[in-house]
Amino acid sequence: MSIPNWWGDWRPGLTPHTGNLQSTDLIECTQIVGGQPVNTAITGQQIIDAASGGSSNPSTIGNGYGLGVNGLANTISATVLIPANSIATTNTIYIKAFIDRTNVSGAGSTTFRFYINTTNSLTGATFLGSAGIMSTSVRFQRFERNIYVDLTNMNCFNTGTSSPTDYTTSAISLIPLNKTVDNYLIFTVQHSSSATDIAAWKRITVQKYA
Repeated sequence: MSIPNWWGDWRPGLTPHTGNLQSTDLIECTQIVGGQPVNTAITGQQIIDAASGGSSNPSTIGNGYGLGVNGLANTISATVLIPANSIATTNTIYIKAFIDRTNVSGAGSTTFRFYINTTNSLTGATFLGSAGIMSTSVRFQRFERNIYVDLTNMNCFNTGTSSPTDYTTSAISLIPLNKTVDNYLIFTVQHSSSATDIAAWKRITVQKYA
């Protein structure tokens, strides 16, 4: 008696996932809402959390490993995807990063900015703030931000303040956020005068607190 190929019978044309599930894997899903199909996405971390008996708090949304950037243009070093519907009202987005600056000539400074956009591009991106500006012999920086999400906005540390951390008092900046679409956090590097300097958002972790 032969055993039916249930996967082939039920899901023709789809290739099953192979290898270990990674927290950064993105899985497209469709559910029926009001009789209509609605597409959404979940991360591997969300599946891991569910399989282990519930969501951890905080849970990891994604990680970024930045490329070294030289030249004088404001250039993307790293991006992290926030999948559609993965952030809810009253969640807090926590960003932690390590920044390094190498091949420093000693002239000028380097600015590290971050943005949000619905595409992985600086075109049309919304500025969220800057890390500490690095100059002379400064080679390393630890960066942190906590962003509270209300019904329609991201409640951010003052976007006009350059700082490695938001663990201090500040004015507030309200940035509109559509939680039902994919959003990209985009991290850039710009050198002021030395095109031979190299810097990167070396490692970025984005988490959420429920």
